[in-house]
Amino acid sequence: MAETKADQAIMKGFVETLSLGLLFGWVATCGFGLYRSWIYMENGLAIPAIDMFREAAVLAFPAGLYAAFVFVAGYLLLLRLFSKSAVAAFLATGVALGPFALYALYYINKWYLPGFFESKSLLANSGMTAASVLVWVGLGAWLSRWSEKRFRGNRRARFVQPAALALLAFALYIGGGALMESQHPTRIVFILVDALRPDRLGCYGNSNAPSPNIDRLAGESVLFTNAISQGTFTKTSVASLFSSLNPYRHGVYIGNEKRDGGVVAMDVLGDQNVTLAEALLNEKLITKGIVHNIHLTRSAGFGQGFVEYHEQQGSIQLINTRMTEWLNRIGKKHSFFAYLHYIDVHDPYLPRKPFDVMYGTESPDFYARFDLDNWGHHLHEIQSGNYPLSEKDIAQLQSYYDGLIRFVDGELGKLFDEMKRLGIYENTMIVFTSDHGDGFMEHGFISHSKKPYEELVRVPLLIRIPGGEKGGGLFEGQVRLIDVPPTLVEFAGGEPPGSWEGVSLFGRLEDGGEGSELPDRIAYAISEKFVGSRENRMIQVSVRREDYKYLIFEDGSEEFYSLVSDPGEMNNLIDERSELAEPFRRIAEKMAAERTKLQVDSAVLDDGAIEELKALGYVK
Repeated sequence: MAETKADQAIMKGFVETLSLGLLFGWVATCGFGLYRSWIYMENGLAIPAIDMFREAAVLAFPAGLYAAFVFVAGYLLLLRLFSKSAVAAFLATGVALGPFALYALYYINKWYLPGFFESKSLLANSGMTAASVLVWVGLGAWLSRWSEKRFRGNRRARFVQPAALALLAFALYIGGGALMESQHPTRIVFILVDALRPDRLGCYGNSNAPSPNIDRLAGESVLFTNAISQGTFTKTSVASLFSSLNPYRHGVYIGNEKRDGGVVAMDVLGDQNVTLAEALLNEKLITKGIVHNIHLTRSAGFGQGFVEYHEQQGSIQLINTRMTEWLNRIGKKHSFFAYLHYIDVHDPYLPRKPFDVMYGTESPDFYARFDLDNWGHHLHEIQSGNYPLSEKDIAQLQSYYDGLIRFVDGELGKLFDEMKRLGIYENTMIVFTSDHGDGFMEHGFISHSKKPYEELVRVPLLIRIPGGEKGGGLFEGQVRLIDVPPTLVEFAGGEPPGSWEGVSLFGRLEDGGEGSELPDRIAYAISEKFVGSRENRMIQVSVRREDYKYLIFEDGSEEFYSLVSDPGEMNNLIDERSELAEPFRRIAEKMAAERTKLQVDSAVLDDGAIEELKALGYVK
């Protein structure tokens, strides 16, 4: 009889623990769902926010069942070992809730913290760990009293709680699924491969053809043969791309500058600029950025308008993993703009096997002579002419570069395959471009951030509209990266902000690259490179037309080239064609006058950012 009562007490205790587990699971997962969806809700994206909340809420049932079963099994087992209900309940609470705490730590570290060993991350993780311990202590103390009464007492079991919660979760999942999906979603995937020259791609004429997946995308896209970046390094170029303004209008030139007191500071893209992400968020697209480039941080102003902005995310493989995870959960159902910025092609060019030997090995130990931890110093020596490169060295760098392109191309192919598997590839606009090119000693330098010659300012640009019906079209007229934002906003059904300088190319996309000429104000493309200091800003300027290009440098020297007869910019015509260069010169003078009126905010870089810049060759 005593055993029967004990068995009944255990069964009653189990039922009430199951109820409690389901209740806790409901509260915890709904809280987690509210945390994840709040940023969508506060940006006016109600349907995706409710969908994210629903996604988390339906986990209440399995999470609650898991926690309840683990707690009961752990409690009964530990009760035999320790014979004390309080000890058994306390330890069983830790075993049941531990996996949830670890997952929360993992999720927050993965998406919201810069790196596990960063000072910010260590502080946050210490705080979250302390909070988890406090929850465990408090909940464990309460459950020890709960367990003593439920498993050893004679209280009446309550069955209604688990049944009601299970029914509610099931109804929410089934009934709310169709409601929470956007109707006729607008999807844009924007792919930017940092430091990518167009002439190294198969679709732009490279016979090595290291880009089969990009080339296939080109066959479904309009290919712009004459796309011009507004800067020769990332910060200036992407600031123009995001703001649809020429550099002299947004003023973001400095990536790093040593100032008094030993601090290193950078320019910030100001809040007064309307960004592409802000314009698309206004059209109710989820705006998501996953990037890896130390110049493109929130603190530098590049997160403006992004509902989710994940910076310093590592290699293309990690970025694509996070993108596909998000597509599988949220992106496949709703309208979105996703900006993916890869840095895998950036110098120093260090392709992994087998890509390191895929396109030749003229001098396989090229980097063996350098301390790559101090690459910025060695790059400066090369660019200054103190470390001359042979033709074999240059050929080896180009083969490494092609190897990196082939690696990136393969990873893009996997991303496209995943989009096809999810059924969203056909109905997604895909933009493919770069922020600038790279030099291979055409004008005495390798890498970028140098004078605005063609090898740096000309970039690839492919735009695929949903369905790819206009695929294979060419547009040979000059366009600018600042023309991409208004193109995307028009595609999304909106009106580009009046402050933008870019011109929409959407008509050229609908015509497959054909059709009428673009407006006159697109005839001149401006590219700029900063030299000097914040107090004494000197700018190298390129004013480019389809047929001619004018350059003026910080010392006042000028160059003028015919891009028709001399696309490599080797024959300076400034003396014999000075009169023809005059309209270009007037534009440069007007730019200089407007530039002096700019007041640009700055921010101080931390030690981690400085080390990252050193690895990329920006800091000597």
